[in-house]
Parts: sequence; C-alpha cells; structure tokens
Amino acid sequence: MNEILAQIAEDCVPKIIKKEEILNMPLHHASCKIQIHNNKIYTSVPIIEERNIQILRQLEEVTKYHELPNVIFVYNTMDQYSYTNWSDPIFTHAKIKGSSACNHILAPCFSFDYIYQGNQKVQYEKIYDNIREKTESYMENIESWNKKQDKLTFIGQLYQDRKLNTQFPIMQKVEPLIIDNSVYSEKCIDITELGQYKYLLNLNGYGGGWATRLKYLMMCGSLVFYIIHYNSIEKNNIQKIQYLKPYIERATTHIKNTGINQLFEKPNNMKNYKVYNLYNIEYWMCSKEFEKHIVLVSDNNDCVQKLNYYTEHQDEAYTKSKLARDYVNEILSKENVMLYWKILLETYRSRFTENMDTLIYKVPFS
Repeated sequence: MNEILAQIAEDCVPKIIKKEEILNMPLHHASCKIQIHNNKIYTSVPIIEERNIQILRQLEEVTKYHELPNVIFVYNTMDQYSYTNWSDPIFTHAKIKGSSACNHILAPCFSFDYIYQGNQKVQYEKIYDNIREKTESYMENIESWNKKQDKLTFIGQLYQDRKLNTQFPIMQKVEPLIIDNSVYSEKCIDITELGQYKYLLNLNGYGGGWATRLKYLMMCGSLVFYIIHYNSIEKNNIQKIQYLKPYIERATTHIKNTGINQLFEKPNNMKNYKVYNLYNIEYWMCSKEFEKHIVLVSDNNDCVQKLNYYTEHQDEAYTKSKLARDYVNEILSKENVMLYWKILLETYRSRFTENMDTLIYKVPFS
C-alpha cells in the first residue's frame, strides 16, 4: 500500500511550487491557509468554517502518529467549480478526472471524520467498522454472496434537474431501487444496510458535483456501477451555464466529438446540455487498482448492458466486488489515510526549493 500511496502523491503534486505563490494566494470561500511547524498546526486566521475545522482535526490526529514536515499550504473544501484558478497548487478533496492542466492536489477530505447518520454525527471509523462487520458474512464465497438481493440500488436524493436516476428499466429479477436517503424522508436507511443488495449505483452529487458516497458503497462488498457521463437539465439558468463554460471546456479538450461548443452556441433554445467524461475523483481513486474494481459506465444503456453481463457471470461479479471491498477497506483505513497525509506532505515539501522552517502563521489550532 505504501507504493500505491506514494505513486498517487507523486502524480498529483506539481513538480515545482513557489513559496511566495502559496503565501500570496487569496483565500476563497471555504479555503484556509495552514502551516505545520515542528509538528504543530497553525492557521493564518481563526477558523470558523466547520469543514475546515474537520480538516484541521484530522491533521491534528495525524501528528499524534507521524512527524510531519514543515510546510505551508492552502486547503479548499468546496467543490471543484468553486475555485476558479486551476493553476493554483491548492489542496482539495476532489477534482475532475482528466483535468491534466489542473494543479490542484488531492488530499483526504473532511468526510473521513464523520458522516451524518439520520441526524446524528457518527465517527468515520465506526461507519467503516460497521459496514465491514455487516457485510463479512456475504463475502466468504460466491454462495454466501448470492444471498444478497438481486437489485440495482441507488441511495441518495432525487432532484428535478437530474433525470438520469429514474431511467432504468426493470430487467428480469434485477430492478432499480431508488432510495431517497434524505434525513427527512421515511425511506431513510442506514448506509451500513446497503450490503444486502448485490448491485449498487453511484452518481455524482447534485449538479454533477462531488459526492462522498462512493467509498461507502465499495465497502459493502457489492458490485458498484459508476455512471461517469454527467447529464444535467437546466431551465432558465443561462448565467450558471456561462459560469461553468470555461471549466467544462478546459476539462474536455482531450475528448473528441463532445458537442460542447455547439450546445453553448444556442443558449436561448437550450433546455438541456451534456458533458461527457466529467466525473470527480478523490485521491484513492487515482490508482490503477481502482478502475479494476469498479464498473465504469457511460450512460443508462451501457449500465443495462453491463448489468446484464454480470448477472450472467456471477463469478466475475463476486470476484470484482470482493477485490473492491478489500481495496477500499485497506486504502481508506484510518492508518492508511494518515499515512497518505504523511507521504503527501513530504512529497509536497520536496517540490519547494525555499526554506520552510520559519513560523509565519501565528494562530495555533488545538
């Protein structure tokens, strides 16, 4: 696992970073400037944003187990589109797959500290352990795995501007089970209960943004289908379209025949638009192993075809599900999350030529 984590850090950290570039970087919404000095954590200003506090708490936990290098960095906890300058070497929890011109650095995110279960805060380690315990009996062999329900299951909220969720036809014994998992819904179920379903569906978050659920789905020992082509419907919202346009264009320069320009040339008649191959990735999704353990699908038809294939090839489905569960349980264990922080910060520090040993930010975090 050390080699995998080291390769991810090596690939996602820019080769050269200037100290002045970090010091002069303006703070955007949900961003904070952090300095680690003699294994203590400091910030440029007092931090009140809850998501930033979660990052700092996680870093504080890491310092109990590892000696971290003296560094200064900026962490942005909002979605990719909220930080407009892709050249800035900021730390972030997710970025768009294929955005090679983007210097954003993938780091562990605040959602590793806790998630909301109903209206209660639950520690990440507890969710991690609960999912593993509840799915253990299914993973002994293919016979035990076949005791799972033959359903393709989506957990999350449905929105009027995203029709992708509801277009799956009923297929033999396999049917979509769309669960509105809002804490206000009577259908809300504990995420640890998803292990009873054989197939799980992952979609990006609202508006095609980043969603935290994928890691939990893969922990369930079920076969996870990830629709990577983002489809969204916008009505009378041209300003948002124009805002997203430059970021979409940057991320899709390597994709042929997407039709992006043609769609944007007709805003008055546009009732919908499509952006292909734009899906957000976290650091643990950047290894070669990840794509071996998940079913990446382009759209509904592709999902149906692959679902039918794995329904007829249960040995392959079980093997892929088991490898995915083993991979996620290992790479996202608390021990390896903290190890990645250490490796990432050491790699980041190695890209500076300037001295980083002077304490600049004086607000201690404790």
